[in-house]
Amino acid sequence: MIINSNDKSHLVLLPKKISKDKFLLQAKVRKGSYFYKRLESIYVSLTSSTTNLEEEYKLYYTEYESFEEFLYHKYPHLDEKSLDLINNSLCTKQYNFVRGYMYELSDYQLHMLIDYSDEFIGKINNLLKAELYEN
Repeated sequence: MIINSNDKSHLVLLPKKISKDKFLLQAKVRKGSYFYKRLESIYVSLTSSTTNLEEEYKLYYTEYESFEEFLYHKYPHLDEKSLDLINNSLCTKQYNFVRGYMYELSDYQLHMLIDYSDEFIGKINNLLKAELYEN
């Protein structure tokens, strides 16, 4: 689930068992089609050059008493609802919480779709549900 995105970076709850092939299979698009290529590009931009924030916390930010406190101070723009969603999702052990640079790795069209279409974000978020990748 995409939690936050801006021009510099994005934060996403990424299922641990996701792969590009599984992501595209769940999207139910015909291989080689235009939309298949667009979704492939989206997957790559969401998952490439990412930093696992739990690992970053453990390695570099031990001055914070908890991961929750780290998120609260490091990402003050996240509201309480988002922080609860992140913590609850991580407790299931089915997700990694990562920071990446989606806009730097994608084209302008993706930027426009994300910025102006809540429906599009909803569809991508539906493809990022861990239960889809359990088998």
